[in-house]
Amino acid sequence: MKTARPAARPGADRDGRGKVSSQLLAARPSVTQQGARQALAGAEAQALAFGVGMSVAVVDAAGHLLVFTRDDEALLVTIDAAIAKARTAAQAQVVTKVLQAFVDTQCPSLIAVRALMPASGGVPVLHQGRVIGGVGASGGSLEQDHAVAQAGADALAQLLPA
Repeated sequence: MKTARPAARPGADRDGRGKVSSQLLAARPSVTQQGARQALAGAEAQALAFGVGMSVAVVDAAGHLLVFTRDDEALLVTIDAAIAKARTAAQAQVVTKVLQAFVDTQCPSLIAVRALMPASGGVPVLHQGRVIGGVGASGGSLEQDHAVAQAGADALAQLLPA
């Protein structure tokens, strides 16, 4: 006795998978652990040059923590701030310094969004125009936080293929 096979979906290969399933998945590049370590090294070098105790975090494209460090002199509150800045930069796909200016001048109610950290010190990591991660820094002035995060993003960007 033959058993009936379900009809293949339009555009599917013979086993009912293949083409259709590949159309349902998005390929999203993301920074790797090795790349995150490179970004962290660049950020740490800039923080050391400032002589300020800072925390630095690097997240993947989805905002999940890959690497983190806190200088012995950094305040404990900088831990959560650095992670939140990195996550905001990656997920909102914006330099948090720009987001801070927007909140300050046009939309102060955004400060109530718990998932956002609209404070200088978060920079998205870009590759071929797409956000692949984020670097966050906390512990210095607003300008120092931004410069440290930018140094981390730049350190990784220099190593990525064009």
